[in-house]
Amino acid sequence: MFHVYHHSLHGRFYEARDLLLMSKIHQKIVNMDKATQILYNRVLVALGISAFQNGLFYESQMCLSELCTYGRIKEATGQRIHSRKNMTADQKREERKHLLPYHMHIDLEFVEGLHLISAMLLEVPIVTKNHYNIQFKLVSKHFRKIMENFEKNVQNEFVFF
Repeated sequence: MFHVYHHSLHGRFYEARDLLLMSKIHQKIVNMDKATQILYNRVLVALGISAFQNGLFYESQMCLSELCTYGRIKEATGQRIHSRKNMTADQKREERKHLLPYHMHIDLEFVEGLHLISAMLLEVPIVTKNHYNIQFKLVSKHFRKIMENFEKNVQNEFVFF
């Protein structure tokens, strides 16, 4: 995975993606330890950034959607502990072991922005083409929800008397 991360950082998306797919780690990541899962999620973020840099917006959106859609990107990349109300001191200590130091943090607002921009670049042509057709291809539920909320707010502000 470090090799995949290296290729991603240097903009070699296809080499990184091929290495990640050949490792078949995506099939067994759920059963691995927490540190490996965090590394895998950080590799996905780097892969999404690399795809965006190369103009591969669909691939970027696919890499980042898994992490950005559920709102748990900070926990998934090891930048915040998963907080629960009834955690014991031992559980908190165990969670803190997996936190990464600040100098290794990824700017998650940047990642969220890349995810939404790539979703927008894919979604807007579909929406404009099929504006009157209700059943059309959905690229990103997250982006569609944000866009619908924006449209509702705009309509509420411009009420004519």
